[in-house]
Amino acid sequence: MKSNQISILLFIATIVSGCSNGSNQRYQIFLTPTSLTETYLVDTQKGRVWRKVMITDTKPPNQLVWEEMDVIDNKGEIGITGKDFEKEYVK
Repeated sequence: MKSNQISILLFIATIVSGCSNGSNQRYQIFLTPTSLTETYLVDTQKGRVWRKVMITDTKPPNQLVWEEMDVIDNKGEIGITGKDFEKEYVK
């Protein structure tokens, strides 16, 4: 599980770092190379990242929504720093 989380974080870091590719599109959608079920929406100007998740306890059930993710950015320019992430999530 932890290895999978690290892989996803590295994938997101790669996406965010590659967002300054000269494209005029602010929002871009990416699929992970390891799983076609993982879909991400990236704000290429602000570095914000959302992943598509299914909410099962809604009416009608199984609604797909975008859930915002924390972006680890040690410079603190576009996301949470690694130290703050560890304080918040690693126990």
